[in-house]
Amino acid sequence: MGDLLLTPKGWIEAFGEIVKFGATMVRDIATLRVFKFFGEAPAPGGILIISSTLVIWGLVFIIGLECGIEGAYFTYGEGTPAYSGVFARGATCASSCRWCSAT
Repeated sequence: MGDLLLTPKGWIEAFGEIVKFGATMVRDIATLRVFKFFGEAPAPGGILIISSTLVIWGLVFIIGLECGIEGAYFTYGEGTPAYSGVFARGATCASSCRWCSAT
């Protein structure tokens, strides 16, 4: 019977700690105390931006290769291998050029 009462007590203690943390955060933000640590944010932010950019460029490169290879196989089977570049160009610039986005 004692174990049944300890579980809700633990939940109430955990909820109290969460509320206390939330209240401390609201107080620190309202009093502008958090701006004292603003200088620590740009460095990790810059690392995150650069690493994300490298990942996105890598994905664009791989997707462009995949579209180009599939386009080459498709056009070779159709007997028009000179048009294989159309597939790679459409995959890499569909959102940025007016000719690809208009189709």
